[in-house]
Amino acid sequence: FPVTILRAELYHTDGGQFCQCCYDNRYSRCEEYDETYPIEEACAVYYQNVWGRNERTVCVDARDNHYTLCTDERYWHKDDVLFLADGSALAPRDHSDAAKCDFTNEYYLLQDLYEVTDGGWMSKDYFEGHKDEWKLDSLGMVEPVKKEEAALISDGVKTLEEKQLILG
Repeated sequence: FPVTILRAELYHTDGGQFCQCCYDNRYSRCEEYDETYPIEEACAVYYQNVWGRNERTVCVDARDNHYTLCTDERYWHKDDVLFLADGSALAPRDHSDAAKCDFTNEYYLLQDLYEVTDGGWMSKDYFEGHKDEWKLDSLGMVEPVKKEEAALISDGVKTLEEKQLILG
């Protein structure tokens, strides 16, 4: 038996006219741009609002223009991600895995930071470039080098034993 579809029940696209079932199998609606596009271009993306984390479907252009691929392998809205110094991006649920280096004002994963004895964080990269000003204490925290020690470092004294002999 042939099926009769009323004109009002047809969906119109550049590809022709479709019943709802056929339309839903071929097309999707971009929630970012409010446009129809082929289902093959549908992308799941994520964003955060006052109600929590949400998923939506957008077209490839919207994904590429408004979302970024994060370390969790999902695309998150650019306003919701934390960009790290190495160029990677953290999804909102992973923000607690990073902190801002107080010396470079860039974000790093906690594993790439040292805690400073008087508070704050220092990136390991920054520490490596400033060993004449900072040192690691016995707990693995960064502390400023004392003036006497700084003078010894500039004089080429390298080992702890050499420093202790000179400082007494």
